[in-house]
This record gives sequence, structure tokens and C-alpha cells, in this order.
Amino acid sequence: MKMTFTTLMITAIITTASLAHAQTSNIEPGNKKAVKAPTTAPQRLADLRFQKGIENLLFGWTDIPRSIADVSAETKNPLLGLTAGTLKGAGKAFPRTISGVAEIVLSPMGECNRTRQRRTGIDAGQ
Repeated sequence: MKMTFTTLMITAIITTASLAHAQTSNIEPGNKKAVKAPTTAPQRLADLRFQKGIENLLFGWTDIPRSIADVSAETKNPLLGLTAGTLKGAGKAFPRTISGVAEIVLSPMGECNRTRQRRTGIDAGQ
């Protein structure tokens, strides 16, 4: 049962990550070659932000065991590594997971053009 659950979780993670990274393509019935749909720079940025959000959401928890191992190796004390490493890892994992959710939600909105507006004095939306 545990092995089946682990296998299903790994499959779900790989599938979700690959779907977030996939490009849209149009395949015509008579043509075997895939034709990529044109993407604009804002669309590409939104795709990258969405992918980064998925990665942070799914893999943010991995900071906890990594911090446990790092603290255990630094102090050569597994008990201290288990307690302090867990707290340190949770301190890293929580913001990473929350930022993943924020990137997923905000990815369709694009990037703020304040830097360009400050430099040129022109609003990018005009």
C-alpha cells in the first residue's frame, strides 16, 4: 500500500511538472510534424513563472530533509540535526511553498513595468 501511494505521488509530480513545461502545438491530420504555436515574450514569462510556481509548490517541502542532513553534518549530532534542522527547513520550506502558490496565481498577470516607466518616463501601457 505504501509503495503504491509513493509510486502514484511520484507519477503525479512528474506529470504535473511536465505539463507545466509543455509547449502548445498544433498537429494537422495530414502532417506528421508538430507546428509550434507562436508565443510572445509576456506569454513565455507567464509560462516560466507558472513552471517555477509549480516547482516551488511541489518541491518546497524538500528543504526540510535537506536542512536536517546539513545541520546533522555540520554539528555531527543527529539529534540536534533532527530538531534544529527541522525548524530551519520549515523556515525555508514555508515561504518557498507560499511563493509557489503566489507565482501560480499571479503568472497570468505578467510583469510589472515600473522599471521601464522610471527609466523612460513613459507608461508601458500607452
